[in-house]
Amino acid sequence: MATEHINGNGPEEPMDTTAAVTHSEHFQTLLEAGLPQKVAEKLDEIYIAGLVSHSDLSL
Repeated sequence: MATEHINGNGPEEPMDTTAAVTHSEHFQTLLEAGLPQKVAEKLDEIYIAGLVSHSDLSL
């Protein structure tokens, strides 16, 4: 019944955890520079978006 799903009693839909993660060519360099992985991932997203380039930073 539809109300069961609305109330959270319906079947759970599995999350898609198979999304491919694409890193820039500088991702490994960020990790080797000692950045925590989550920080390196966010900075890498900024690189990929073109908001800043790796050469703009002095690591």
